[in-house]
Amino acid sequence: MKQFAFPIGSTSVDAASAFYAERDMIWLDSHKLHHPQSRYSYIVFNPSAPIDLPQPTHDDLPPFQGGYAGFKTYEGDDHFKFYKQLLSFDHHTGQGWFITYADSEAAAHRLYNDICTQIRMAKPVPEFTPHQLDWTSNFTPAEYKISVADIIARIRNGDIFQANLTQRFTSLKPQNFNAFSHYLCLRDMNPAPFSAYMNWGDTHILSTSPESFLSLGKDGRIVTRPIKGTHRDADQLLSSEKDKAENTMIVDLLRNDLSQICTDESVMVDKLCALQSFAGLHHLVSEVSGQLKSGITPMDALNACFPGGSITGAPKIEAIKILEDIEAMPRDIYCGSIGWIGTDGAMDMNIAIRTLIVSDDTLSFGVGGGITALSDPDAEYQETLLKADKILKSFEASRK
Repeated sequence: MKQFAFPIGSTSVDAASAFYAERDMIWLDSHKLHHPQSRYSYIVFNPSAPIDLPQPTHDDLPPFQGGYAGFKTYEGDDHFKFYKQLLSFDHHTGQGWFITYADSEAAAHRLYNDICTQIRMAKPVPEFTPHQLDWTSNFTPAEYKISVADIIARIRNGDIFQANLTQRFTSLKPQNFNAFSHYLCLRDMNPAPFSAYMNWGDTHILSTSPESFLSLGKDGRIVTRPIKGTHRDADQLLSSEKDKAENTMIVDLLRNDLSQICTDESVMVDKLCALQSFAGLHHLVSEVSGQLKSGITPMDALNACFPGGSITGAPKIEAIKILEDIEAMPRDIYCGSIGWIGTDGAMDMNIAIRTLIVSDDTLSFGVGGGITALSDPDAEYQETLLKADKILKSFEASRK
């Protein structure tokens, strides 16, 4: 079996619009112009049983050239499938490719022709329809603020330094709701570098995540980029001692996580509390990197660092225990991780925030924020509403 790559003239949007209805289709959608990590998008479909693929031979193609794609829930359950066919797109060069593994060039060409025909003959995506929904949360505003105060008390008691408290909004799914059409609207409103659309059969996942969890090159260099600190006003965010302290604590946590799997003295803080701006809000983002020890696999690295410190707290294990008690419900996909693991040892996984989950009869999404000793319960609650704003408004929008 050999690797074959053929040029694709369509955009990732056009290609995804042709395959979105297929079960187990995943669109890993890098959609944030000028963001430093917003370069490659991938569409996978037709999963197969895992097989040994030859090492990729096209160094000029995007990094993911076959392997596993899917997600890991916050509670640690793996939902990955194996793909030996994919569409990949380099947004810097404007080029796209169909990559497949086949026993002969003739067989690969037949697959390529079928893919081109499917894209060319695709039916229009159903028109987006606005909806008026009745959202409910697992916390009332008062309950959320009381929980923030409880975490602050635990911090002052010395139990933890920080915890990321979340709430979940839920609504009944409207009739004739089309998840893919809604995702196209959501990505227009909230373009993000680590977005994803997943057709997982009974569940559809619509993520416009701004946060990278782990990015691993085939050379073994691993990078994590935690987001801690969110505000509508960039100047206020940059001057916030609370947000800087929150970010710095998580950087220390992630340095410790990476030190367990990386070689001695290779773990470095490359950026600390850098400003990144998105639609309607700003974040503080840091960057920590290291060199994996010999014998550590991508899945080893993912499991060792999971779940991400930016959505748990510090110390991680104690913060998780406290949050489980207060939140009293599983987070599931929210605060888990979506992405790919290549057969060549590379990996790219996000933090699954800003993520709408569409099930048989419900819609749901989670939002949260990091609580420190300097937190104000009212301000923390308002921060969750700020993070929920784009998803809530996406149901009222009109697509251009």
